[in-house]
Amino acid sequence: MSYKKIFLLLACFSIFFCGQSFASLGDKTHEYIMETMIGSGLYKSAIEYSHTFTNHSDNIMKMNLKSAALSLDKPLIERILSSAPVSLMNSNEYFFAEGVKYYLDGNYSQSIGAFSICIDKDPLDVYSWYYMAKDYELRNDYNSANYAYQKALSIEPNNIGILKSYAKFLELAGLTDQYNIVIKHIRHIYSRGSNLEISWN
Repeated sequence: MSYKKIFLLLACFSIFFCGQSFASLGDKTHEYIMETMIGSGLYKSAIEYSHTFTNHSDNIMKMNLKSAALSLDKPLIERILSSAPVSLMNSNEYFFAEGVKYYLDGNYSQSIGAFSICIDKDPLDVYSWYYMAKDYELRNDYNSANYAYQKALSIEPNNIGILKSYAKFLELAGLTDQYNIVIKHIRHIYSRGSNLEISWN
């Protein structure tokens, strides 16, 4: 098989599996660049470009997965998950999006499983700890929820959104001493910004 044919096979494979994040938006620039390189006989450069495009496309898709998951927009999450290439189905971002989808479905056991995989891959993934805490909270497993909240806050101790959620959980769980400590910390954070007003939404 000629070098040109090998390249064409690689290029087609690359476009099919990782081009969706661009091609679905009508961006054909990458195809034009590769066609131009092939037409000029620059096969090696074209292969290098296709590899660069693959990596860039995967990074874009990872950002799409994470952003969709954090938006809590279930139809968007499902759409992004269904368009993810096979190469990303073992990524932290893919499992995180799956975990959020299961969380929104009320499938808390599967959600915890997905977030556990994320944490195995990246123990500092603060939002996997956070949503795992929410899963446990909704299952009334307060000990596990408390632990997961504490892990999230050990990574981002001043994350006001997580702190507020944790305070509500502690109040619900009747953990008064911890609740008072968290409330004090929240008030301290707000006191550092004179224009900030505490909102519990």
